[in-house]
Amino acid sequence: MFEGGIIPLSITATGAWEILPPADDDLWTVEPLKGDASVTGATLILFPNITGDVYPLSITIKAVDNPESTCTWSAEIRKPGMELGGETYSLVYASGKWWTENNIHYVPSNWKVSNDPEVAADAYYPYTIKDGSAVVLEAAEDVKAYGLLYKGSSLFAENAPALCPEGYHIPTRLEYADLVGNAIASSDKTVEAIKDDSDAYLWDDEAGYASIINWNDAGLNFIQSGFVNGTKYQTTVVKENLGTDADPVYAEPILVGKPNMTYVWSSDINPGATNPQHFALMTTIVKASPKGKLSVAYSNDSNACSVRCIKDAIVY
Repeated sequence: MFEGGIIPLSITATGAWEILPPADDDLWTVEPLKGDASVTGATLILFPNITGDVYPLSITIKAVDNPESTCTWSAEIRKPGMELGGETYSLVYASGKWWTENNIHYVPSNWKVSNDPEVAADAYYPYTIKDGSAVVLEAAEDVKAYGLLYKGSSLFAENAPALCPEGYHIPTRLEYADLVGNAIASSDKTVEAIKDDSDAYLWDDEAGYASIINWNDAGLNFIQSGFVNGTKYQTTVVKENLGTDADPVYAEPILVGKPNMTYVWSSDINPGATNPQHFALMTTIVKASPKGKLSVAYSNDSNACSVRCIKDAIVY
């Protein structure tokens, strides 16, 4: 799995040599780029922000006194993936971390998945909304595309099986806040609010908030999966006109007709809450935020929400 790193290169030369500078210098570099016969090696430095499934890397070394004498080293850098339940989840590098590109749909052993939120279960099938009602999606391809909705009381129960595999975890409140720049304070105020951090990775200066549009532009593939609110699927959709006929404000077309509120669990509890709660990434799609505002709020553990995984930090 590629995560960035350092690769030593061995160089044998009878005279001065030079490595052609990389065109993609934000993806990789070599140190040093020049040497003579006494310099027998160089270091290839790979930065962990390569996009696409496969990146072809090619390094050309030439003799200074004979430019036609060259040597080329080639390799393929492959997009990393997370193995879970016999499937590979693609990863995307954002804000210095590797995130799953899609919502999780793994079912731990002995967990129950239901198509009816009124039935006690550990997770619920995804859904779309038609004519104000939930249309449950049970086909394997739909479950993979949307992910499952996981009940907080099962997901965060003591001794619950880990949903993310070893080496990964459910993102924390702060890891989401680094992306979106807004996070509500805890109920007991021991965790302070984060307000309008314009340095956040997905911040949109024009909009004045981090948006679903920027999330998608970063390759993170936001899924308006809605959530189960207690014992019901949330079935309010995003309307095309978020304003009025006299003062129209139009939502981004990609958001229209889908659930207007989605929660994605974080791993952090909300201390001081009357009922058990965890912080969660939340969407707000209203007149003031037609691009779909993303912020960190909290959700009751009695609800069922989407989950993503993030790779644990690696210390080199």
